[in-house]
Amino acid sequence: MSIVNQDAASQKVNQVTGLKRSELEDIRMFLMGMVFSKKKEAFSLSSLLGGENYYWNDTPLIKLYEKHLLKGKTSQEAIGDAGRDAGWILKQVIKLSKRQFETWKEDSKGTTVNYYKWVE
Repeated sequence: MSIVNQDAASQKVNQVTGLKRSELEDIRMFLMGMVFSKKKEAFSLSSLLGGENYYWNDTPLIKLYEKHLLKGKTSQEAIGDAGRDAGWILKQVIKLSKRQFETWKEDSKGTTVNYYKWVE
């Protein structure tokens, strides 16, 4: 486990492209609200946006899905790529936050999942 935000400059975070700056900012604010609601809980992107929260219509996240559909991808491909984009944006939110987060990775169903927990 490590604490993020202590040396944020050394952490690599991919930039998500293909959206307007205002759309990206809306997504960041949406994710920030979700992150800050998990004050004492560990969370991952899938725990925030998957399961019962998979329906992204009427949220800023739908722009990620639509971006990939407009590139000619199938619905399934667009879902996967939008999820990856959302993961990079979540990393940006965590990295830029004034709060500190503990972070670790776990393997789940053949995929590496990033987990975070707000450290007070």
